[in-house]
Amino acid sequence: MDRKLTLISAQAGAGKTTLMAQWLEQSPCPSAWLALDPSDNDLMLFAGYLCAAVRTVYPDACGEVIALLNASQTPPARILLATVVNQLTASFATQDAHDDDTATTRRLLIALDDFHHVTDPAIHAFVADLIAYLPSRIHLALTTRIDPPLPLARLRARQELSEVRTNDLRFTAQEAETLLEMTLGRQLSRTTVDLLEEATEGWAVGLRLAALSLRHTPDVGRAAAQFKKTSSALIVDYLVGEVLAHQTPSVRDFLLTTSILERFTADLCDALIREGAAPTHAREILREVSQANLFLVPLDPAGNWFRYHHLLRDLLRVLLQRSRTAAEINDLHTRASRWFAQHGLIDEALSHAFAAGDVDAAVDIVAGRRYALMNQAQWQQLARYLHRFDAATIAQHPQLLMLETWLLYHRGHNDRLPAALHALEERLVDAHLSPREIRHLQAEISALAGFLDILKPDPARAIAAAESALANTPPALWILRTLAGLVLAAAHQMQGD
Repeated sequence: MDRKLTLISAQAGAGKTTLMAQWLEQSPCPSAWLALDPSDNDLMLFAGYLCAAVRTVYPDACGEVIALLNASQTPPARILLATVVNQLTASFATQDAHDDDTATTRRLLIALDDFHHVTDPAIHAFVADLIAYLPSRIHLALTTRIDPPLPLARLRARQELSEVRTNDLRFTAQEAETLLEMTLGRQLSRTTVDLLEEATEGWAVGLRLAALSLRHTPDVGRAAAQFKKTSSALIVDYLVGEVLAHQTPSVRDFLLTTSILERFTADLCDALIREGAAPTHAREILREVSQANLFLVPLDPAGNWFRYHHLLRDLLRVLLQRSRTAAEINDLHTRASRWFAQHGLIDEALSHAFAAGDVDAAVDIVAGRRYALMNQAQWQQLARYLHRFDAATIAQHPQLLMLETWLLYHRGHNDRLPAALHALEERLVDAHLSPREIRHLQAEISALAGFLDILKPDPARAIAAAESALANTPPALWILRTLAGLVLAAAHQMQGD
């Protein structure tokens, strides 16, 4: 904690996340945990998640950052960085003013798990600068499979970097013996332990898989010798196959089915396993999987969210591809997408809709949330959703075109609005939408057209457009009613009414 950064860098299955979790659990210092995945490669999204993690410790922290992220204009990275650093510093100042403890006792450890998923250079640059400018009482820790493009050499030279690497995480023969005997519930000969430790090279996940695969084997020594002959490249496949072979059909089916998920709850698993399943079905299997030590990783203190160890998940997905048809797998993604959308988890809902090859469903998900997010001025979030679609898809769907047009308006690109509105009107001619949807979209077009009429200025046309918008605007979209009302008021003022 006396250095700026702790880097835990090692291969998959080496125990990085476990080590980090144990460190945070034993540390007296409060900690904020952020688990990263490939969908987090967006600086604004990353910053938002980082603030959300910090707010689990300091609930009032980063208010200005959140406001900045929700602004209509994307903030420059340097402004975002300065605001994050200032807000974190202010959080300590607020605590110092209200707590009786000395200021030196209040620290914060921010843990970024699976940082290798981050490939966006903008995030790398942001984190590098964050390390440089963070208050001294904040410590950053990363777990990663590969060294990130951060100024590690400079940090190392300045003694500002603590490192934990593969050799540090490798189990010794004595540690391997303890793990194996705890898992198997029986003593092993020194020869057997040495065989397994040598075959796995002290690799944590390899030892755990080996122990699980040997649970039902009467002659452990002979099985270990056979295991030693297995190619290192096939160890995981071999061991997972052995472990799965001893599971009940229902557990195997559960593992394969839920492997499409990056994270899951019992309710979500029920939605995938079978429609109309009893609410306790998945919960019981999750308990069985957990008791069997099948690499189930809890993601929250309440024990609601889980994920599989990456190695197990990846192999399960390969087995799923072999055992199910493409249509069956797409159906699983569709069910997952529907569940995430119903629970307001839109990023994941979109990911599964795209995985199912159902672009129309993805469009419907965004369209279903658009009004609520516009009313909340969540423009950055809306822009992120829109960027999930390619230009051709946006051009074919009026709801996406409408969202794109609103973003132009809120970013001040008034010169591009006429062409965008014209494209929308043309697209509505042959759009396969309900009369109600078309009427609402036309109301949005009218309000924005009225805004442009004010700029010309043409108050008479602006009044007509605003009145048309107000007559057809859905009650839920009060932001549109507000714009139409402002246009109407401005036009009447221009006319001297």
